[in-house]
Amino acid sequence: MTTSIKEILNARHVINQDLRKISSEDWFRSQPANIKANTIASQLLHQAIIAKNPNDISDALIKCIEQKVWEGMAYMASVPSKRKLISYTPIEWLRQEICIEPDTLMRLIAGVMPDPELTSNASIELINLVAKEEPKTLVILSNNYWHYSNNYMLGWLEIFENLEKFDTSWLKVSLVLNEKIDSIYQGPDDAKNRSSKNNDLASDSISKLVRTLGQLIDDPAKCEAKGTNTFKVSNALDRLLRGITTSAEKAKREAGLEKSKKTNCGYSITGKPKNVAGRIIRRLGIGPARRIALAILEEAK
Repeated sequence: MTTSIKEILNARHVINQDLRKISSEDWFRSQPANIKANTIASQLLHQAIIAKNPNDISDALIKCIEQKVWEGMAYMASVPSKRKLISYTPIEWLRQEICIEPDTLMRLIAGVMPDPELTSNASIELINLVAKEEPKTLVILSNNYWHYSNNYMLGWLEIFENLEKFDTSWLKVSLVLNEKIDSIYQGPDDAKNRSSKNNDLASDSISKLVRTLGQLIDDPAKCEAKGTNTFKVSNALDRLLRGITTSAEKAKREAGLEKSKKTNCGYSITGKPKNVAGRIIRRLGIGPARRIALAILEEAK
């Protein structure tokens, strides 16, 4: 029987894949015990999130935080030269390795309550991580979301208040969250905007943009210098942190920091009046939108 060239190439590909797998596993086994434990724990959390099991997510998250897995993990690329040990800040680890925003993770944990004690403890651990690294993010996510759209979302404060009605385990979560928020507001004037020292090392695009928007949000002069305004910046940051906006590039455009390359700059005037008004306000800002509204009223007389 003659073997075709295609069969030979397929067999070679399978062999090369097996060699890469063996080599990758050998490299992983040669790493320190804590690196291997951190990598495996992080993978288990990722798998639990995919399965959307709140108990497993909570258990895996608590173990990851106890181990501080972000301090050292193995990046097992198929190409040997690209394998390396990596480290993150806690929130950067969530975004880069687990591929999730803190708000989405909290909603997965608190959405169903098979084990209120376990899931409430995991919620507290996540609150502590966000409070230490991105205090401004914690303040924003604690409030309800309603920005001239139908994307209404409960904030963390109201989520936990509602959960208390079903199980008292969630009372301690509300107390911790309120204490963290109070400490942020009672600190220095710039406490909400100031990131921890660790966060200054976060290099992923989302974390860097969160820092930039957080610095602009209360500085109208800087916003004006960049051709935007605090309303657009605030709205863009809120949507980014809640996972409504899914990329840094889109969030920059929403914040007015990166102009769209589209040549069509018209506005859609179809849909509910409130939604149309929201689009105009997000694009132009409150002042110009108000002047347009007054001009429309004048013309309609």
